[in-house]
Amino acid sequence: MLIFITGATGFIGSHLAERLVSKGHKLRCLIRETSEKNLLLKLGAELVTVDMSDKEGLKRALSGVDIVYHWVL
Repeated sequence: MLIFITGATGFIGSHLAERLVSKGHKLRCLIRETSEKNLLLKLGAELVTVDMSDKEGLKRALSGVDIVYHWVL
């Protein structure tokens, strides 16, 4: 299953990413250019940097995704 996560570089999101990968899921993660991405790369996640207001960019980023975890604070 392909899972899309926003906020995967944060505390909760990174733990969610680790857990999902341990269960055999593939990840696509929305990150900022300045985010620390080493953990996500180590997990084999596909990383995308698209502005949340870019409708077409988000459509491409979400293509083929089965589940979305979106963190809003």
